Amino acid sequence: MSSFSRIASICILYVCCLFNNSCIAQGGAGRKINYKQLVDSAMSHIPLKVGDPLPMLQISSLYNYSNDVLDFSAFKGKIIILDFWATWCGPCVASLPKLDSINTTFKDSIIIIPVTYQTTNEVQKFLSKSDKLKNIKLPFITEDTVLHKLFPHKMIPHEVWIGKDGKVKAITEATEITEANVRQAMNNQELSLNMKEDNLTFDDTKPLYTDPSILKRASITSYSLFAEKIPGLASSLAIFRDSLDAYSVKRFVGLNVRILRLFYSTYSVPRELMGAVNRKRFIVDLAGSDTNDVKQLVAYEFALKNAIPQEAFFKGMLEDLNNKTPYHGHIETRIGKCWEIRQIKGVNSNDSSGFRLTGKDIDSTNLWKFANVKKLATFLNAFNNVEPVVDATTGSLSQSINLYMRLDINEYPNWTEIRKNLKKYGLTIEEATREYEVFILKKKSNNGLTSDKNGFR
Repeated sequence: MSSFSRIASICILYVCCLFNNSCIAQGGAGRKINYKQLVDSAMSHIPLKVGDPLPMLQISSLYNYSNDVLDFSAFKGKIIILDFWATWCGPCVASLPKLDSINTTFKDSIIIIPVTYQTTNEVQKFLSKSDKLKNIKLPFITEDTVLHKLFPHKMIPHEVWIGKDGKVKAITEATEITEANVRQAMNNQELSLNMKEDNLTFDDTKPLYTDPSILKRASITSYSLFAEKIPGLASSLAIFRDSLDAYSVKRFVGLNVRILRLFYSTYSVPRELMGAVNRKRFIVDLAGSDTNDVKQLVAYEFALKNAIPQEAFFKGMLEDLNNKTPYHGHIETRIGKCWEIRQIKGVNSNDSSGFRLTGKDIDSTNLWKFANVKKLATFLNAFNNVEPVVDATTGSLSQSINLYMRLDINEYPNWTEIRKNLKKYGLTIEEATREYEVFILKKKSNNGLTSDKNGFR
C-alpha cells in the first residue's frame, strides 16, 4: 500500500474550506477523488498557530464514534479540543476520565477528541482492560498522520483549542482543560490560559549549553563547566558575591588557572574575609607526574541562580571539582608544628593599657592595631613560609582586647619582637605541636578518574 493510500484512509475530503464558508468536496458518480492533491493541499497549511482556521477534514480511522466518518463540519458552532495522547503516556491516560466528564457536562457546546498515532486495535484493547477507562464515551481518532502535522509537538498530552468560529484559540497542556476555562471559551471570553511550548528543533544528542534557545528560555538553577585552557584569554579568578551580603556567593570563574589553584580557592576564599590563610595548611599529597598534572591550566565555572553563604557555596564547588578531576580534596585535623598565641599564666591579659600611645607612635607606619588575638593570628598567617599561627587564648580574650603592635610587614616576622609586644598584654607566642585544620589534596585511587595526555577521562 502506498503512503498516499494509507493517508487516504483518513479520508481528507477537503482542506481549504473554513467553518464559516464550508465547501465539502463530493465524489460524484464516476468521479475519482485525487487524494494526493488533497493531502498536498492539507500539508500546505502546516503548522497551524493561534488565530489560524482549522481546515475541513473528514476522518475514518476512529474508535468509539457513532458514524464511520468523523466530519469536522458537523461540529460547527461548538468548541473543539484535540487531545493528542498515547497509551504509554501516564499523564495522558490519567486525564482521560476528567476529559470525558467535562465533555459529558458540556456536550451541547463542546467536543473533546483524543488523537493518537496508535492503531484502533491498540486503543480498544488498552481501554477495555481498565475499569476507569472502558466506559469512556469520547470519540477517538486513531492512526493519525495529518493532525500531528497540522499541530507538531514533541510532548504529550498536547491540547489544541478550536473556537466556535473554527479558528485555533490556544495550544495548552491537559491541566488547562477545566470547567472554568471551558465556560470562558463557550462564552466567547478571552482565554487566559498558559500556552504550551514545544521546542521542535531541540537535539538531545548535543550539550544543552550549545543550544541558544535553551539558555534563553530555561531558568537555570545551577551549572558548572570544566574545559581545557582557552587560547587568547588571560589567567584570572573572579568571585561574584551578593550585592548586599559580602559573605554570600553565587558564581566563581577561573580562566586559564591551575587545577591546584581551584582546589586552594575552595579552602582559602571562605576564610579570606576573616583573614589570610596560612599556605602550610594546604597540603598537596602528590608524587611524580601528578605534581605537574595538577598545575595544568584549565577554565572552570561554578554558578548558582541565587547567592548562598560562602561556606556552603565553596563546599559545593569542592564536591564538583572532586567529581570532575582525578584529584580529591578534603579538610581534616592533623597534628603539626605551629606558632601558638597563648596567655601567660598568672598575668591579667584583659588590660589593653599595657601599650601607651605617643604622638610618635601615631605617626609611625609600623604601628598596627588588632581588634583581638584572632585578627593578629590571621595577619601573621599571611607571611610566606610561616608555620600556622593558632589563637590558643580562651574565653572572651580573643574577642575583647585591643592589641597595638610595632611590626614591619616587609620583613619576615621577628618572633622575639612580637613576643615582647605581646608580653605587655599578658600574652606570648611560642612554638608548639598541636592539632589544627588542614586541607589535603590527593590523587584518586585507581578505581576513580585518571588522566592522560588527552586530559581527563
